[in-house]
Amino acid sequence: MAEQKRELVLPVEGMTCASCVAHVSRALQKVPVVERVEVNLATEKAYVVLKGSDTPVELLVESIRDVGYDVRTETVVLSIGGMTCASCAHHVEQALRKVPGVLDASVNLASEKATVVLVPGVATREDLKRAAEDAGYEVREQAEEG
Repeated sequence: MAEQKRELVLPVEGMTCASCVAHVSRALQKVPVVERVEVNLATEKAYVVLKGSDTPVELLVESIRDVGYDVRTETVVLSIGGMTCASCAHHVEQALRKVPGVLDASVNLASEKATVVLVPGVATREDLKRAAEDAGYEVREQAEEG
């Protein structure tokens, strides 16, 4: 059975020259599951091919941050319906954190809001909605982005 591969595009911030590109490339290549890396200064993106499909994106982001650069993130706020207790909020939070590309998720039961920090292009609003709904909760459309 052939090993699954996963391709990601990470938006890298802070690169100004070819040396920066080399630093980011080397940092990503040190991550054991990385098979191939291409970093483009002009587009400010790192194209990464991973061995396996279940590698946490956090490992890649951390390796980039460790060498002094950053990965652009986005914060998405979802309105969640159907939660009745702290355990419900925890279930939604865990489901959202499992979405590839999500770096952090927190759910507030009182406000019925989930705040999710993600890598744009790796995780989408639809991915988050699907995860919450698969966990048994409703995502209301009056969501906001911050």
